[in-house]
Amino acid sequence: LLLRKITPQEMGTWLEDHFSSLPDGAIRVCFAETHDTRDVNWAAMALRGSLATQALMAIIVACGFVPLVYSGQEERQREDYKRLFSLRHQLPPLVWGKRLFNPVSCSDPNLFSVIRKRGAESVLFIVNLSPHLKTFSCLLPLKKLGVEEESRYSVFEHFKGERVEMKGIKIVQGKELKEMKLALIPFQPHFFTFDRLK
Repeated sequence: LLLRKITPQEMGTWLEDHFSSLPDGAIRVCFAETHDTRDVNWAAMALRGSLATQALMAIIVACGFVPLVYSGQEERQREDYKRLFSLRHQLPPLVWGKRLFNPVSCSDPNLFSVIRKRGAESVLFIVNLSPHLKTFSCLLPLKKLGVEEESRYSVFEHFKGERVEMKGIKIVQGKELKEMKLALIPFQPHFFTFDRLK
């Protein structure tokens, strides 16, 4: 995926097939590198600590795998990994939620997205897999996120730990979330939740 040998859409299709072949409730371990990494793909060692490897670990967490970290892999990313594993603990849909791969409509093929939904809770994961800063015009699947068009929402991005502003406003109607323009730096993970206000 990071070497651009498969597209985010192809990865989503593979993940759907993978998870549909598992028994209900099965939890799978996934890793980004192994003890053989330096022998098989020495270039991966140069990527250690980069935004690209951070994105790969974020994808592992967003898809619901149990992340396996080999000794030394966490070098230069210890705090990022702590934050990702903390999100996995704080947001139950990331562990137990149903998975929808690439549900966000976007004309740019470099966007990878996952919705994790458990009951009324949902998490939207988005990452720009292009090596360039890009502005993505996205159509969010509001119903799949459990977002009602006429209700008011506050959007929170958990990796950065901040409320999202749309046109300088932190509280928006659901219908305003349908079409979003997102300026995304390369490989920066985003975990969004949509908090309905009463």
